[in-house]
Amino acid sequence: MCGIIGYIGGDDALPILREGLSNLDYRGYDSAGIALAGSSMDVYKKQGELSALTSILPERSTATAGIGHTRWSTHGEPTDANAHPHTNESGDVAVVHNGIIENYDTLKTELESRGHEFTSETDTEVVPHLVEEELASGLGLVEAVSAVVERLEGSYAFAVVAAGHDGIVATRRGNPLVLGHADHGAFLASDVPAFVEHTRRVSYPEDGDIVHLTEAG
Repeated sequence: MCGIIGYIGGDDALPILREGLSNLDYRGYDSAGIALAGSSMDVYKKQGELSALTSILPERSTATAGIGHTRWSTHGEPTDANAHPHTNESGDVAVVHNGIIENYDTLKTELESRGHEFTSETDTEVVPHLVEEELASGLGLVEAVSAVVERLEGSYAFAVVAAGHDGIVATRRGNPLVLGHADHGAFLASDVPAFVEHTRRVSYPEDGDIVHLTEAG
């Protein structure tokens, strides 16, 4: 099963995300990755064990928000390109996703007809491209994700960050998602062990909820 971790708060997000991915390795995976968000986006992802990802990560970062993922291949082979997070072409929107987007082929064809180019074999990659279009129309990140969710069919949980937009936006339908509330920030994950060292105060979004995590909680 794939694993999701997200953090936003007052601390460097990188070691927290790295620790969260390590806590999720019991779920099984064949690739892993991290997106660090702020005024710009830095994405690191690698096929193989977490040690392969760690070998390309910096020791520290200035980012205080980010998302991470451990992937077990469903759509596409275990490769660097198919690893999460997935981004749009410009790399300023990043998504981690568990589950299946059943109508991704139709959405991908529509996006390609409008000039979007894809680099992976995954169903997930349609999401950052769809979010990009909604942001370009003038919507904020929460509204953009809400609009995209209306177009998706399937069972999923995913989290989105976008350069220059505040916070992490996440949603779920049929797949687990848990929120963690700590004094030094807010967490989201596919399972509590991802952030158990930081807090045991949790809440569980309902199907269809749109969650916006900021440094304020």
